[in-house]
Amino acid sequence: MFELDRYGFPTIHVPLADTDVHVHFLPVTRSQFEFYLADHPSPGMDMEWYDARLKDHPRVDPGSVDEKNYAGLFTTGLRPFEAQQVADLFGDAGGVGLPDVDTWQAIFRYAVVSPPVDLGPLHANPKLSPFARRILDRLAMKLDAILKGAAPTLADQMFLRHGVNEIVERTRGGSAYSVIGYPASRFSTLTASDPRDPKPSNPSFHQPNASHGFRLVWRTA
Repeated sequence: MFELDRYGFPTIHVPLADTDVHVHFLPVTRSQFEFYLADHPSPGMDMEWYDARLKDHPRVDPGSVDEKNYAGLFTTGLRPFEAQQVADLFGDAGGVGLPDVDTWQAIFRYAVVSPPVDLGPLHANPKLSPFARRILDRLAMKLDAILKGAAPTLADQMFLRHGVNEIVERTRGGSAYSVIGYPASRFSTLTASDPRDPKPSNPSFHQPNASHGFRLVWRTA
């Protein structure tokens, strides 16, 4: 069910009608992105640029995570071309990219009717990043408080609900982008999607947005 990306963070297998995918179990975290920045220094993504993103949306240490600040674990503030740049270089093989709207919604529909998964086998993997382990442990501890007593689903574990708005391609392989999700209450100024069926929106991407995160998919067919 689980595989690990190049930095030891989990992806999960999701069977879809037209193709199987592995998708990041969580939106891309600060830790993953910081590893990426160290591996791929770029004038367009230097420390001054990153400091500005952190000012817009401060990072949260996993040990300090609670039901109000957990969205600070996730990388936000990238524009689509920057998220796509990460996607292009993230995997060692082809087939890694941002999901398109249809794929994201298909993953959501699968996850929202699926029970939470057992993370025990993932924890038993010695190659799991210690950063990922801390994040997963803290989020698991706080999930009941985040959901305010509602029964969790796989969509809640993956923070497809109560997470960040995620950048997606409008059509697979296209050059136009949307955002979709059911953002955390941290982003109280946003109009939240229906948590049962999030719909994409088409904001302006001229400026970085502190509520825009992303996750990557690995297509196997």
